[in-house]
Amino acid sequence: LVNASTSDVLCTVTVEALAMGRRCVLARHPSNTFFQEHFADRCYFFNVGDAKGFAFAVRKAIAAGPAKPLPPEQRSALTWTAACER
Repeated sequence: LVNASTSDVLCTVTVEALAMGRRCVLARHPSNTFFQEHFADRCYFFNVGDAKGFAFAVRKAIAAGPAKPLPPEQRSALTWTAACER
């Protein structure tokens, strides 16, 4: 999934993609800090406005191949209960 948005406050598209076991390319932005902290193994980041960095992140995500299913602790981090506890 490529989600270059910096205004997707709830980040639901990214959460859904991660829950389905996908890799994500995301803008380095405060709204994506959670994904940097908890899903660094399957999220690839670029600086906003950096076309070369964006292309590099996309190539890196593709080269990583299919992601493995999320381990239980990562699946748990995506639940509504975990979100309410944060």
